[in-house]
Amino acid sequence: MIPRLYITEPLEIGHSLHLNDAQLHYIRHVLRLNGGDHVHLFNGTDGEWQAQLDIFSKKAASLLCLKQLREQSKASPLTLMCALIKPARMELLIEKATELGVSDIMPLVTDHCAIRKMNTERLASHAIEAAEQSERLSVPEIHRLQSLREAITDYKGHILWADESRDQSATLYQTLETNPISAILIGPEGGFSELEKDYLRTRNNVYPVHMGSLILRAETAGIALISAYQSHSGAWR
Repeated sequence: MIPRLYITEPLEIGHSLHLNDAQLHYIRHVLRLNGGDHVHLFNGTDGEWQAQLDIFSKKAASLLCLKQLREQSKASPLTLMCALIKPARMELLIEKATELGVSDIMPLVTDHCAIRKMNTERLASHAIEAAEQSERLSVPEIHRLQSLREAITDYKGHILWADESRDQSATLYQTLETNPISAILIGPEGGFSELEKDYLRTRNNVYPVHMGSLILRAETAGIALISAYQSHSGAWR
């Protein structure tokens, strides 16, 4: 397979792109490409392009855009609101959410979070790598870290909440059938606190759902809900 690279510069025919040190290292030592080899490029706005390694030396490399392969597609936006979890599990969630087509990722600090800071650059690199490998034409935006109340208060769309308590929750597919969901909310490894649950239940745009008899890990619940949403919305048809 021809390797894919995410580029932040505009893509157009005949345009020459100079690679930074990290991209040069990746091209040379990971992909082991040579001058004249082809790669596919995308930047989230201009579709996918075929490019050729035009200048290639030990210290510099550039890519020449040859032709557009795919136009930019417009997927339905879906936001993942996720409480911070352990770094390895958070990275897995970011990776799989990207592969499953999430457009935005909003990390949250909640009462039961064991982790209260994040490495945005590292998470973004996982999202970029997942987008490159899954043939997406865009990379999800990873938003700044917010509190649960701040994120929910400011959000205007309809939110699907994975409620592990189940007692006041509808089924997943009942909720998807009757509400225009645009975001999925996942709690931390210890779940939301009672105060947070009470707050969420006062919000008219938050819909609690249960996922059967099993209690899922945070990252598993996120992956499962995104998959169910995409299947129901017709994204995989």
